[in-house]
Amino acid sequence: MKNPFTSLFAKSPFGPMHDHINKVNECINLLPQLLDNLKNKNYDELAKTAKLISQSERMADEVKNNIRENLPKSIFLPIDRKDILTVLHVQDNIADYAEDLGVLLTMKHLTIPSEYEVELFQLLDKVKEVFSLLYEIWTDLDTLFEVAFEHDQAMKILTKINQLNYLEHQADKIQDTISKKFYEIGDKLPQTEFFLWTKVIIKLGDIANVSEKSANLIRLFIGR
Repeated sequence: MKNPFTSLFAKSPFGPMHDHINKVNECINLLPQLLDNLKNKNYDELAKTAKLISQSERMADEVKNNIRENLPKSIFLPIDRKDILTVLHVQDNIADYAEDLGVLLTMKHLTIPSEYEVELFQLLDKVKEVFSLLYEIWTDLDTLFEVAFEHDQAMKILTKINQLNYLEHQADKIQDTISKKFYEIGDKLPQTEFFLWTKVIIKLGDIANVSEKSANLIRLFIGR
């Protein structure tokens, strides 16, 4: 019986990868709702949102495993099979980190410290902006394949990757500002809250960092 994944990858090496990043995108799109519920101290809704993120993360894992198990070895691909699996692994971490945020924010009824509330939502917005550009790049990759990796289309994607690098740098700067303010008030927080907030800030930054890593891996196989 013919493997349906063979047909998918023969048509486009990026088609099944879209299925995966669509699920990752579902996780990221729920993060504003997660933090809004926290801001409003609506802890029941926060728990429901965290559960939705976990469900999308689980579906992303299922797609990831299907790709790993069914990615054909015998058909010609314009990019190396190993490169596809590496990018898949990296971008799957984005969904993992989103799920981690949901878990962390449901461990205790936290309150967002007013000292860095504005910056926290600025960081969230910037992280979403970074990932959204990565998501857009995946759409452009299908076009790149259709035009046989034509130079102008490749340059368009490389320009977006450079933009993503800049946005991730901005996210780093916001994260640095939050971290400084956070440690200034650290003595005022219970130890458990200090620990949880440290993890939350790091996980948010990790989503932007790993999105950048994924984009830079795409840069490498475009350039080959």
